[in-house]
Formats: sequence, structure tokens, C-alpha cells
Amino acid sequence: MRGWEGLRSWRGDASVGWAARLPDVVAVGPYNDPSPYGYSVYFGTDDNRLYRVVLSVDQQGSWVTQVAPGWPYQCDGVPVGTPALGMAGNEPAVYVSNTSGLIHCIHASTGSRIWRSAQLGAITPPLYAPSPFGATNGSRVYVGNSGWQILAFETSYSGSPENQPPVWYVWASGPLLRTPSAGYGPLPLEESRWRIYVYAATGLSTLDKIVDKGASGEVA
Repeated sequence: MRGWEGLRSWRGDASVGWAARLPDVVAVGPYNDPSPYGYSVYFGTDDNRLYRVVLSVDQQGSWVTQVAPGWPYQCDGVPVGTPALGMAGNEPAVYVSNTSGLIHCIHASTGSRIWRSAQLGAITPPLYAPSPFGATNGSRVYVGNSGWQILAFETSYSGSPENQPPVWYVWASGPLLRTPSAGYGPLPLEESRWRIYVYAATGLSTLDKIVDKGASGEVA
């Protein structure tokens, strides 16, 4: 859709064999192909795959869609929610959670796996966000799970790319079902603290505020 006009610019080509899309699974990335005006759309499907579809404009001014080389990526479970786009060290990355309770960090251009987390139970879609408190390259990935935990992961791994553990986790006030959010608190800038906000399902939803302190986290 062209947002400024409400008109359809392109649609997926059914000939590539995409499975039915899940709701809320599309992320648009700036990772260009060599073709002019190229950009990418990332989405999960119910056959456990994550696709990168490159959109470009041909010489006639029409949209062209193509599954990027090296894709789709096999997620070992149905992707959950919207993928998160960011970096892993110096490499462009896309992060996705799945129904097997894993976070996958995937190279946003090549579709190759960079790292995969340990099993975390039922988890939320990931949040990629900057963290000024000691995180590698100033960024981390945060998820919540049904076990009442909010977990922080470094975007760059050390050691094996498999079964990456969280940097820290803290207990929330209930199961976490939605993607975390992040930002500074309301105090003056010199006193403000980087917080992660999560909704916990406790009958009435509770907003938990969690501070990333670098090597640990705490409920604010």
C-alpha cells in the first residue's frame, strides 16, 4: 500500500509458494540490493519460515518483488509477531522469536544464522533497542516470556552461536505476552535511567518498569 494515497503498490506473487501469512509479521528494512530503489520486506509464515522479499522498481516504473537469494530462513518453529531489525556487531540483522521458544538472529542480507538463543518457553516478539549501560555496540535484544521473566541478550555473541544465554533476566509481576518497549524515564536527563516497559498479564494488566544496568537488570 502507498500510505499517502491508500493505493496498492504491489502484492505478493503466489507463484513463489508462500504459506498463509500470520498477522502482524511484516517489517520493512533499509538493506538495499544493488538494484536502484531496492528495499526489503521481512515476514514469517506458518510453515516455520522467515522470508526476505526484495522490492524494486523496473524501467517502466512498476514494482517488482523477488525472494532474496539465500532465503527463506528456517526458524525451527512458527515465527511470532513482527521481526525486529537492527545490528549484530557490524552486520545488519533481523531478530525473530518462534513458537519453539527461541530467538533467532539472522543476517539481514544473506539469510544466514548469526546466533540462536537457548530455549526460553513461550516468548514475546523481540525488541531491538539501544542500551547505554555496558551493552556491546550499544544495543540489546529484549524479550518476555510466559514464565514471568524479561530477558536481555547481547546482539553480538561470544563463543558458540547456538544456545546463547541471556545477559540477565528479572522477574516481572506476571506472564509477559506482548513485545517490550523501551525509553528513558521522566526524570531530568542527568538523572534519567534507561527503562524497558512490559505489560504483565495479572488479570488486570500491570506495567512493569525494568532498568538495564549493563550486567544486570532490576525492577524500577
